[in-house]
Amino acid sequence: MTTTHVQFPRDIVPELHRRVQASRTGALVESSEPSGRTAVRARRRNDRLVRPVPPVQVVREMVDVSYAGSLLEEEGRRVRFALAFLSPEGARALSYGVFRFRTPLPLESAALAKAAMATDASRTALGVQPSSSGEPEIWGMLHHGDRSYGLSLERDPTYFSVRILRAGTFTVHFDERLVLLFCRDHARFFDRSIDLLGTLRERGSVTAAAANDLVRLSRRMLAHEHGGTILVARSASITDGLTLHHAFSVGDGEHTLLKEALAQHEDALSTPEGSLDPNEARPFAIKNPEEEHDEALDFVARLTAVDGAVVVQDDLALLGFGATIATPEAGIPEEINVEDPAGSGEVKMTPITELGGSRHRSAACYCAQQRDAALAFVASQDGDLSVFIRREDGQIHCLGPYELGIGL
Repeated sequence: MTTTHVQFPRDIVPELHRRVQASRTGALVESSEPSGRTAVRARRRNDRLVRPVPPVQVVREMVDVSYAGSLLEEEGRRVRFALAFLSPEGARALSYGVFRFRTPLPLESAALAKAAMATDASRTALGVQPSSSGEPEIWGMLHHGDRSYGLSLERDPTYFSVRILRAGTFTVHFDERLVLLFCRDHARFFDRSIDLLGTLRERGSVTAAAANDLVRLSRRMLAHEHGGTILVARSASITDGLTLHHAFSVGDGEHTLLKEALAQHEDALSTPEGSLDPNEARPFAIKNPEEEHDEALDFVARLTAVDGAVVVQDDLALLGFGATIATPEAGIPEEINVEDPAGSGEVKMTPITELGGSRHRSAACYCAQQRDAALAFVASQDGDLSVFIRREDGQIHCLGPYELGIGL
């Protein structure tokens, strides 16, 4: 991940365009067999249709107008939208719904703000293509619906996409990966995918299934926009440096809603279709295991709205919420290993006093006071996520921030 301080989006256009060109997958090695050449030509035609590379001047217009549009209000609301450099034919090739305007709109912030009110940026984008004179214009809307998957709440389109997250802040995707996060005064280019799941499995000592759910809980916690903390305990007996709330804790062991929902969802995924007995009695209006799992995740994530921490075991059994973390002087680490979340290998020793707010320092103290590996997830009110890991050697590592949860 490369961070650049900038004043205007156009400052990063040359580098953005270079990266888009370099990431294109349409360049295939020609095969010597005729059938191979035919396949290559077909692949290239398809790539030009669903992965078109916009000219640099179109990139400049898209990011400039998107930035300006994000600062506007329409009917008293901030404007949110997504732009897609994709033709109607390309949208149809991807099986998207297409609504083509009778008269294309100019790619201008005022026109964009008005059209954006008819879209949900997570499901519908405004299509951009050059006009007959070469100027970019909005030809209509393409509706892709919910193309996210169980783990991620985001989607990675094939085409060049600019999506507004908040005023002055947007992401750029291309070729099914995140390329750029622009936040008012700085830009972050992503050189590789962020593998938080792999990190949690290898260094956090949790199973793949638990890692998936912890990331999904973190994304939901960020979506609530109030900040929060999720602590992972190794067993019900390990509560060093932690005081569970007298009312908001389980008095007779653990609450297993999420734990059981995950198990049932995994069982359903591993059960071949048609293997269930059609004569087996089932409860009336039984829910799909995936829906039950999602609802359990929503339930636990909502608990982070209460002051204090949500505490779960590493098998996702819930111990309570509203918990407080002790911060005795002897339990406060002087320094924390802060790591680049993109996995560049860069580690910076940072005094705990410079770590961030009280949630971050408390999470570091919780991890430091455990006797084994420990995990803590902290969402700031600004929408960033930090992940704290206590290694077996006792060192505390902070991965982050995952700015606005991008890359999770």
